[in-house]
Amino acid sequence: MTTTSTATCDLRAGATLGVDDNDVYRSAVGKLRALVASAPRYQRPERSSIGRLGDLRARRSADGTLVMLIERGLTKSQHIARSALLTKSSVIPSMVDAIRPETCYAMARTVALGANIRAERDNRLKELTRIKKLLAPVTADIRERIPVFWTAQRVASGMHIALLAAMADATAWPDAKVAYAFLEGFQCAGDISDSGLFRCYPPDELAAQPGVNAERLWRTALDERWYTRRLADSVVRRGRSATEEANVVVAKTDEEAASGWLGPKMTTTAAMAKYRGRLRPLRRFGIAQGSKVRAIDDGKDSGTNDVTRMYETISLPSYTWIAGVAQSAHDSGYRGAITSGTDDVEAAYRKVPTKQPEATVICYYEPATDAAVFRDTYGLPMGLKASVIQFNRPMALMTYFANAAMLCPATHYYDDVNIADTAEGKGTAQRTTDAVFKACGMGFKSAKHSGASTSQNFLGVHADVTSQGVTFSATPGRLEATLDIIAAIRARRTITVMDIQVLEGKTRFLLEATHGRLGRAPLSPLRAAISSGECRYTEALDISLRYLQELLPTLPPKAHVFVGNEGEARVVRIYADASTSYGVGGVLLVGELTWYFSLAVPELLHLRIEVLELLAAAAAYYTFAHLLPPDRVIVHFIDSQVAFAWVAKGYASQLHVADIVNQLHLDHLHRQVWFEWLDSDANIADIPSRGDPEDPALAGDYAILRELGATRITAKLPPIPPSYYAAAATP
Repeated sequence: MTTTSTATCDLRAGATLGVDDNDVYRSAVGKLRALVASAPRYQRPERSSIGRLGDLRARRSADGTLVMLIERGLTKSQHIARSALLTKSSVIPSMVDAIRPETCYAMARTVALGANIRAERDNRLKELTRIKKLLAPVTADIRERIPVFWTAQRVASGMHIALLAAMADATAWPDAKVAYAFLEGFQCAGDISDSGLFRCYPPDELAAQPGVNAERLWRTALDERWYTRRLADSVVRRGRSATEEANVVVAKTDEEAASGWLGPKMTTTAAMAKYRGRLRPLRRFGIAQGSKVRAIDDGKDSGTNDVTRMYETISLPSYTWIAGVAQSAHDSGYRGAITSGTDDVEAAYRKVPTKQPEATVICYYEPATDAAVFRDTYGLPMGLKASVIQFNRPMALMTYFANAAMLCPATHYYDDVNIADTAEGKGTAQRTTDAVFKACGMGFKSAKHSGASTSQNFLGVHADVTSQGVTFSATPGRLEATLDIIAAIRARRTITVMDIQVLEGKTRFLLEATHGRLGRAPLSPLRAAISSGECRYTEALDISLRYLQELLPTLPPKAHVFVGNEGEARVVRIYADASTSYGVGGVLLVGELTWYFSLAVPELLHLRIEVLELLAAAAAYYTFAHLLPPDRVIVHFIDSQVAFAWVAKGYASQLHVADIVNQLHLDHLHRQVWFEWLDSDANIADIPSRGDPEDPALAGDYAILRELGATRITAKLPPIPPSYYAAAATP
């Protein structure tokens, strides 16, 4: 791999700081470039990580087209032949996070070096430490020459500006201004420049974002005074009705102020006088989450988010990241168990200074004085949507450098960092990554450190890694907290908007994180309540909550079995279909063996075709249950786009349809299933769905099943809700 010499390379990050012609700086960049010489350059994501099973958004390419395992335009025989070639590796990589190239590189090098990886990382870390010391005077000179914005003086004085810039120049980093932003602050309102790091918004989503101009961004002084006073009155009024939460918010806020992240208290008049017509404060309030109260800064109510335009959005890893990394190690020939460790960045968003403090002032109620209190927030508040992109800019650089330069397979989910390693690495990947972040000025919290282990929690999901694969399950703490919330709501038989939002978020995470889209159907009443804004405790809500109480404690672990490099098993294939003239049919293919079912359902033919297609899909798991190998990946083909969307998303707006969708997912809890859409002409299950094989008129159609040696078995339907029989016009 060829590299460009430091002398001829455009040092864009250094140029923003006026050090691109500094000999010490150029020497440091050259030394850092030697560390990343063989690593792949950073690639801007074109689409989100593949993520969870059945995620429709993740199954679309950058241009919005559906990503399919098998091409369109095939006949039934051709599709059967093509699907017979599918293997675990054709499907399973689509069920876990797509691992970034630099992480695959780091893991491959780690595997190749074996026990020598410890010494290699140690040598690289020593070199980084020497470079850090070499650049210390350069950072000091930069701070003397370049005016530092007052918020950056408060919270970013410990950032090693020259080292960050040198890392950016050594890696040809797209975001050349990331180091300079720690001097002038990070913009958090208005038109946010494209950093070149993250996934671009599709044209339709970009067009939907607000246009930004000075009049919209900062309103008149008269409007500012009206808004600020209205906010102060509202904060007091709401705070008086929830003093317990307000006292917790005060305590948390005072703690932040004592740590230097917030400014001194200000009255309403003092805050308005300080910013002279440009103040747009954030209401801070408390949200009860189980037994805890979390302080929230509301960027929506302030109007700031409504006048913020962004051109990119981040693509974060999911809990399945460790499975993807372990699979990458397996592909490199490693047969041991991969370990992982987690850390949190100390103070996180608070260390990233704001360039627009008028948009980050907080306002909260103080019960002791019965008044609204204002404070400056020097760093980025999470309530502003631009904060996410801005905080992730330095996080992306440091994480990439840990992978590419220090050979530490790492990722981050906002401020949570997950680092993988081999057993031979003995946790040095985590210690080295910590040293990289600390060298830049954003070290990890010691209290949140979780050392390298084959058994680890990440994003509320517990992962156990073996030499054979990875199993995922909900962490006991998250599960118990969710069940406590459900029990409390059912006991009092009343529900609030906050109850609905918190519960929907927690249960959705539990169910989707460990089991794809399982459980979205019983969440539909919660979603409907959020959409309508109604907080009535209905029978539908009670049924959903009761079902969740039964379902959550019984969830089995979700398994990812490593894909072998040779001789891997073919997938099991299920085809399902329905017709409004006869009934439902399905075909199962396991290797050279084929079974099918054909069932007339005259009492259900009044249903819409997509509902019948859904019943056919669900019937496959009842009919073929005893024939499905427990350790094989299943690809389930459906030719109705509506039914496919229901099962792939795990959700339908009509409760009676949602019941079937949820039951279908329950029926394959212990299996790895990938749902796939196909053209009707390619669906072999179309044949048994249109009539009995004994019908002479269909003898020609059934010829393809006879050629496959298919055996007919008795069909079994799932439990049918009474509403399916009662309503002729719906569902």
